[in-house]
Amino acid sequence: MAWFARDRTGRPLTERERVFLAALVDLLSEVQPAQIDASETALTAERDSCLIMLIPHRTLGGIAIVVWLTDSEGAVALAQVGGLGMTHDSLDLGVWVSRTELDASRPNFAPLLERVREQLFASLTLRMYGSNRATVWVRDTRDVLRRVGILGTPLGWLDRLVRRAPTSEAQIRFVDSASSPVTEPSGVDEWFATSRGA
Repeated sequence: MAWFARDRTGRPLTERERVFLAALVDLLSEVQPAQIDASETALTAERDSCLIMLIPHRTLGGIAIVVWLTDSEGAVALAQVGGLGMTHDSLDLGVWVSRTELDASRPNFAPLLERVREQLFASLTLRMYGSNRATVWVRDTRDVLRRVGILGTPLGWLDRLVRRAPTSEAQIRFVDSASSPVTEPSGVDEWFATSRGA
């Protein structure tokens, strides 16, 4: 399957969006990050004003590089993606790792693409609590380590109350050939399922 074949924008892309998307596909094709499956990448949008590109890690339970493109700005975040059928709340709760101003009349996408490239090679910190539970952390725009998401069984109330220390820690990247020590499927097939319950 091709890059970004999962198009949930509900609208045609603008010429500007097509140009940026083609450059992003070129970047991903050049780098060939081992932990990204082209068939899992997806597009969504917020009305006509914002294109959102989702680039999930194949084994980190929905942790994805999220690229936002508007007329005046491009931004990159890491988020644990889920439940996009009705809202983009899981994207809004992501950790912002860069923001780039764009000239609406003559955008230069190179700085935004460089921020995406940096995230492909940047380390994510995996704090493991045994063999089947971990938290995923990333450095934000101020270089502060922030939690992006949880893999495996969520911490119980006692673990949260006692604040148990992780049993081990690992650094992983989207370009690494080896899998993460704790894995969970991306869940991309469920991202856009519409749910009115809960």
